[in-house]
Amino acid sequence: MLDENFGILDEQDSTDINLYTLGWVGTHCVVIASLPGGQYGTTAATIVAINMMQTFSRLLRIGLMVGITGGILSAKYDVRLGDIMASYLEGTCGGVL
Repeated sequence: MLDENFGILDEQDSTDINLYTLGWVGTHCVVIASLPGGQYGTTAATIVAINMMQTFSRLLRIGLMVGITGGILSAKYDVRLGDIMASYLEGTCGGVL
């Protein structure tokens, strides 16, 4: 996934329990975090994202949340396993599917 892998972050705040992998994708320096084992859902993803934003507050420019949907059944849209979906903020809805 990474063109060059720097390994895991050596030091971080004791309240941030995320495990970060650092590296390059093309010309972009990236940080990857995943949900802790056995955790899932928007609450767990939000906690990971908040910790990441605090740990990398001065460096983070763009955040992408990537995951696998639990399933979307729709007679109107032909959504299948492997399709890529994008969500967006609309009104008071948070933009997370």
